[in-house]
Amino acid sequence: MDITRPAYVFDIDKFHSVIKKVKSVISDIPLTYSIKANPIFAAYISEDVSHIEVCSPGEYEICNKINIEGKKIIYSGVLKTEDEIKEALCQHVDIITIESYEQYKYLCEYSKNNELHSNVIIRLSSGNQFGVSEEILFKIMEENTDSGIKIHGLHYYSGTQKKRIELIENDLKYLSNVRQLIEDRYHFKIEFLEYGPGLSFDYFDKEAEKLTYTSLEQLVYLISQYGLKDIIGLEFGRLLASVCGKYYTTVYDIKETNGVKYIITDGGTHQLRYYGQNMAMRVPPIRIVDNVENEGITEKYCICGSLCTVADVMVRECELPSLKIGNVIEFGF
Repeated sequence: MDITRPAYVFDIDKFHSVIKKVKSVISDIPLTYSIKANPIFAAYISEDVSHIEVCSPGEYEICNKINIEGKKIIYSGVLKTEDEIKEALCQHVDIITIESYEQYKYLCEYSKNNELHSNVIIRLSSGNQFGVSEEILFKIMEENTDSGIKIHGLHYYSGTQKKRIELIENDLKYLSNVRQLIEDRYHFKIEFLEYGPGLSFDYFDKEAEKLTYTSLEQLVYLISQYGLKDIIGLEFGRLLASVCGKYYTTVYDIKETNGVKYIITDGGTHQLRYYGQNMAMRVPPIRIVDNVENEGITEKYCICGSLCTVADVMVRECELPSLKIGNVIEFGF
């Protein structure tokens, strides 16, 4: 391949086709792309994507540099400094999440004093450091009469790579109950619920895409069952980006030690890690790009990077065509 390696190569057409396929399943439910999955794709989002979610000043700066309008941005993230909140308001981002009572107080004060407004969604914690407790959520609802901000709704995310649809159903049942409680207790209508379902994507299963879309269909059914379709928006990262790129690295050395044949590449685990691979024991999709030395002959290899640590093992053991120095290895997604 005529590229400098190691390298990532991303397929924009594939990214667009994944978005279209997801939208064909979720229909008119708004779709958000979480930029942390792969910032490269932020410059290529289509009109099918309602928002980009950013979780750090760096991600926000990426959006600024590629001229993504504030109306397309949900500014999330557990830590937001006062300066970052100011900038987001001044740039008229569409939605800002509240991750703590302190963020709420500062957002109220600055919005009121400067007549700058944004839709605000309160992140409800799923039992970790992200978001606020129910107690703080209800405290904010009680105080939010003349605060200077408009509470638009809620944000909820309870984890990633969920393989059991029951976990997602538990989320939706809980969110439906919270919605009803807020409407009954505070006579407040939630307009928007940003939900990250964390659907699983198995990098090592050839049927992964098919299984993922089956789960997506089940998710849409459950959203209707729990009466949330009128307010919910779905946030995805890995699901949209997973299959849209490849990684290339070159074989620089081949040696055998204690019966193990090692490949030393110019890449490494600082550039390539598969979620769920566990100590490089599972074999991802691998292809040799160029001609191999002995067609039809295979050997077992341990593929390593060039870092100065014994942990720099990309694949512990895999069977590949007999390799020579200079071969290019493609890792699929």
